Amino acid sequence: MFCKYCGNEIADNSKFCPKCGNEIHPIRKMSNDNDVQQQKVVENNEKKIEDVVIVNTRHKSVAKVVLPVILVIIICGVFIATKVISTKNNNNAVNNADNKDYFVAEDKDNALKNDDQKDDEAKSDSNKIVEDMDRGYTNETTVDDVENNEKSVSQDPDFIRYWPIVEEVFNEEKQIYENKSNGVDKSRIAFLYYKDAEINGISAHYGMTISFDGESQKVSNIRYYLTDGEFQKFEEIYGTPDRQDEETKVMRWDSDTSPQIMACYYDDFGTVWEFSEMEKSGKGYIVSVLFN
Repeated sequence: MFCKYCGNEIADNSKFCPKCGNEIHPIRKMSNDNDVQQQKVVENNEKKIEDVVIVNTRHKSVAKVVLPVILVIIICGVFIATKVISTKNNNNAVNNADNKDYFVAEDKDNALKNDDQKDDEAKSDSNKIVEDMDRGYTNETTVDDVENNEKSVSQDPDFIRYWPIVEEVFNEEKQIYENKSNGVDKSRIAFLYYKDAEINGISAHYGMTISFDGESQKVSNIRYYLTDGEFQKFEEIYGTPDRQDEETKVMRWDSDTSPQIMACYYDDFGTVWEFSEMEKSGKGYIVSVLFN
């Protein structure tokens, strides 16, 4: 039977409940209706208590099974959520790294493009400076080409020197053969002189000569005759020389292609063949454009 006070299951002949300590009144045999009725009430109470105990026992059994399952589900959910978040963060990190690498690579590409553009612009400026110096001529430009081109800008040469006719003559006194000039060959031009000339926008005070090869009659060099101040302006535009010979004082600008640029200082231009032929003098720098 069960204790009517706490519902604890006890032996049928127990007088006290071992759990709550209440006295258990034995059920007496009823002799009248009241006793029968009272006995039914007691039995009903005991039945209800028994039902409650059974239900509680069932609930406890169900709880023992359900709670671990719920706990496992919660743990799995937390694990899955953690993995999802971690994967998402990793993906974001990878994407950010890719984006960073992309932008870094793009920045590098842009930097290289800018450097290439600057190099191209520098080369373009350098080419423009040289083109202004060589006047668009090459080592294939002939005398006729030069004359026609210079005349197109309404400029005729101020002096023309033809190649001399040279003969070998034996010098009896010296007992050697010497070259002797015997007039000039007007079919072959040695150089053309222009007193009004510019180099990179700088006026050449002493003018310019364009010389030609005696056999091919193609351009061999162009010379600009500058004062000290004009040469300083030239260096500001074209740049300082790459090399300078300490003995000859010849300055050179390195170039992998024709024409070559060089310069030299002269105390007297009269020592230069072209100026001696024209009987001119002066001092300063000669900037030469050499066609190989």
